[in-house]
Amino acid sequence: MDTDPSGVIFNVSGRHHSGTHINRDVCLTDIDAALVKPIREIVTATIEVLSDTPETLSGDIIKRGGIMLGGGALTRKLRMMLERETNLPFRVVDNPLTAVAEGMNMLLKMDRSILARVAVATHEDLHPKK
Repeated sequence: MDTDPSGVIFNVSGRHHSGTHINRDVCLTDIDAALVKPIREIVTATIEVLSDTPETLSGDIIKRGGIMLGGGALTRKLRMMLERETNLPFRVVDNPLTAVAEGMNMLLKMDRSILARVAVATHEDLHPKK
């Protein structure tokens, strides 16, 4: 484990690729290093989506910035990397872990017919047993 200037150490447990259970102490520096590639992939995908976004929508994004939600929004350095690579401001919503569910709840309270339009087909729907 590298020396971390913050001094914050987490004890994490999980499975080694061999299948054995392990416990390890990790610091923020270790976590940041492990997330470099996934963060780079998120930033690259964001840039690709923005480059394909119609002008009518991209104008709003340029004016207002990007909005981050979900667990990934809590990832250290993701916001900084997005802002640096896109030259756009980004903000994290107040409750990023529950924002999607809360938004869907609000929509369903307004119009329950929305559920039929956004419902995801199950594997069984797509591949019925014969």
